[in-house]
Amino acid sequence: MHGRIPRKKLRQNTHAAHEAALALDWPSAAKDLSAASQLLAPVVPEKPSAYKSNRIEAEAFDVWKLQARLDRALALAAGLKVSADANRSDLVVGETQRIVTKQKCRPEIPCGFAPINCRGRPRPRPASSKKPNVPAKRRAK
Repeated sequence: MHGRIPRKKLRQNTHAAHEAALALDWPSAAKDLSAASQLLAPVVPEKPSAYKSNRIEAEAFDVWKLQARLDRALALAAGLKVSADANRSDLVVGETQRIVTKQKCRPEIPCGFAPINCRGRPRPRPASSKKPNVPAKRRAK
């Protein structure tokens, strides 16, 4: 863990967001949920890869789960919709594909979107057809 979870402030922000959502005050709900998420961000541990560790601390799992719930609540309060459309359904190795993305939020909520960059896996390099540089044996004359 990267620090202590500010439980009291998190509780205050999520309670305020809940009250705002019940009143259908989406900008306030989104603002309070965003504030709660920002409070939690410094203490969210990095998720280990399967290679590093297969043992997850219970507290770290709880923080990841809380962060996911805050993210989902914020997306709902903001009315976030994201879509992606591809120009074709099948690809052959080496071909390119165009993907068009659309994002929007409720009109009364200011949402900023970073550019989306989709890249496939890098193409594997073909095995070298050159023979290793080994000196040839000379025949005796």
